[in-house]
Amino acid sequence: MTTKHAHILMPGPDRPASDVVLSSLASERLRIFPALKAIPKAGWNVSLGDRGESSANFVLIGKPGAQNIEHRSNAWLDQLKQWQRQGARLFLDYTDHHLGKTSPMTSFYENAISVCSEVVVPTEALKSTLRNLVPGKNITVVEDLLEYPTVKPIDKGTATSKRCLWFGHPSNADFLARFIDDNSAAMADHELVIISLPHTVDILKRYRYQNSPSVKLGFQAWSKNTLLEASRQADYCIIPSDSISSKRYASNNRLVTALALGLPTIATPIPSYQEFSEYFAEEGTQQADEIMANPNIAHNKIVAFQDTEVSRFQLPSIIAAWQQLLLA
Repeated sequence: MTTKHAHILMPGPDRPASDVVLSSLASERLRIFPALKAIPKAGWNVSLGDRGESSANFVLIGKPGAQNIEHRSNAWLDQLKQWQRQGARLFLDYTDHHLGKTSPMTSFYENAISVCSEVVVPTEALKSTLRNLVPGKNITVVEDLLEYPTVKPIDKGTATSKRCLWFGHPSNADFLARFIDDNSAAMADHELVIISLPHTVDILKRYRYQNSPSVKLGFQAWSKNTLLEASRQADYCIIPSDSISSKRYASNNRLVTALALGLPTIATPIPSYQEFSEYFAEEGTQQADEIMANPNIAHNKIVAFQDTEVSRFQLPSIIAAWQQLLLA
């Protein structure tokens, strides 16, 4: 029987799944890790890193990252063309809409998607828009892994002062600054805890506010445990985003995470959030104002989300989805 071998293209050398799940990169923890768990379960050997065996039957292309992108792009594309000639199945894991904007990685994705016959995306919204850009490609949705436990919402009383949580990449910091500006009065006696990279604070400081921020700001460097502990102290969560730029095709992971952690949540209704509209408050609405004033009113909806939706984002479901790709 011929041995089936899968390779995952990702920056760096080969390493075990136990290292990948501890990565600081969400793309590696939420996308590559469950794929790594799925491949051996399907009876395949697996390797990962910048270089793979020429005999690989299945190749999953992860994020190349912006660092050293020109060199890595050329090296990866050379390998992909060789694998294509040998009849390997090539899957591009496409999670950020670089074909909908100009970025340092746009050229790589334009070339990679022309070589690959199959594409994997985290949401139906991204699948729909990509289908129009690259007709003829097989596009499959495999959702992001939920990497946190389910925590029931906690009634923290009705004190005027509330603790709000925001977590995310600095690329979303402008949206956070806008939310602070727009909700200056409502958040005047609140504390906003930011879980992110330090650059987020720099962006907030440079933002041109129309209303002087009065909310008390606290910052903690991101880690999985830091976010988990911060969520236990928070009364509600905010996830402002953008409904016009390519950012609107972001996955639902931050919303799913916030609700799984038991937090009443105010968010911008980007396409991947809309199926969960009954469980969060839309930014700028009366419902959002009511949650900032009394987060407890949303607890029943959070429990309903946890009871009906969370399991589809947990590891067994995501592993099964990756296995289906291998066995198709």
